[in-house]
Amino acid sequence: MIIYITIILLYASFLIEFILWPVPSEASTKQLLKKWKTNLMTHNFIYILIFIFNLVFTISPLILSIYFLILEKRYNTFQMAIPGMVFGWIGRLVSMKGAYILNHNKDKHLITRSLYQWSRNPISFGLYITFLGLVMALPYFFLIAGWIIFLGTMNYKIGIEERFLKEKYGEAYLKYQKSTPKYLLI
Repeated sequence: MIIYITIILLYASFLIEFILWPVPSEASTKQLLKKWKTNLMTHNFIYILIFIFNLVFTISPLILSIYFLILEKRYNTFQMAIPGMVFGWIGRLVSMKGAYILNHNKDKHLITRSLYQWSRNPISFGLYITFLGLVMALPYFFLIAGWIIFLGTMNYKIGIEERFLKEKYGEAYLKYQKSTPKYLLI
């Protein structure tokens, strides 16, 4: 039961982040559809599918936790639940810190300090860790498969965002890209 409450609280941290430090993304589905209106309909359809998939995947652990809590079902996840929750909260802290730094970039310059000196995408990296933790706590096949697909779709969107950043910051971004890994080690 405590695991389900912890997962619900973890999701509450997303609300705090979205309200206090909203981070506009050049690769959000809304931005992609708005900027690329001239795209073929199939491209827009792919962006919408990615958005729907990511939404369903990211909300599934919350829905499962509420479901188990209401029905008072006990799912035997103890072996991986505690390490999963540790991963989940570490990931949330990384994402929230990255969002805070990005949101407080008032002069809109390229950020290369703090978490951004170790990863060009600390927010996404934190999300990967968070959802890995949730998959560890709730090891359902569809969540495991969803996490793997989530990694691919987010990496795809990061590739699109990096093209915008290259256009926006030019040589400074190319230098940053060469000196800093996309995530942490790669």
